[in-house]
This record gives sequence, structure tokens and C-alpha cells, in this order.
Amino acid sequence: MLLASKFHLKYVVVSSDPRRGYNFSEGTSLSEALIVARRVSGHREDEETVFANLLRKPLTALEAAALVEELRKTASSRGVVLVE
Repeated sequence: MLLASKFHLKYVVVSSDPRRGYNFSEGTSLSEALIVARRVSGHREDEETVFANLLRKPLTALEAAALVEELRKTASSRGVVLVE
């Protein structure tokens, strides 16, 4: 309840890669979700949340950077700003 009432969820990223694992951290075999949120005093009608489900996790930092750029292009074409 605290997350929904006091924060605007900006991004939610999960991994659904059965071959490379459902986690982001190297030292765990548990499933993880990356949540980026901003504390707000009140919610606005125009708030948006971007959900990303990685079907295949990037293998390198370069591959991850290329993925982020592709997400930015896709979001931009739909009128969504990923970075403020």
C-alpha cells in the first residue's frame, strides 16, 4: 500500500529468460524485479508506468545499452519519455 500511495512507479523490469535465469544479480538464483519509483505527495492523471519483460537477458553491457536505446525509440514513437 505504501508503494502505491506514496510513489509513482516509473519503470518495472522483469526477466523471463528460462535459459539465463529470472534474476539480475549474479549471486542469486531467485527471481527479481527492478522497480524505479519516484516519491510523490499526490498522484496526477498523466502518470505513466513503463513495463519491460525481458524474454532474453542481455549478455554484455553493450547489448544492454543497445536494448535501452531500442526501448527509448519505441517509447518515443508512442509519445512516452523514458528519461527526464
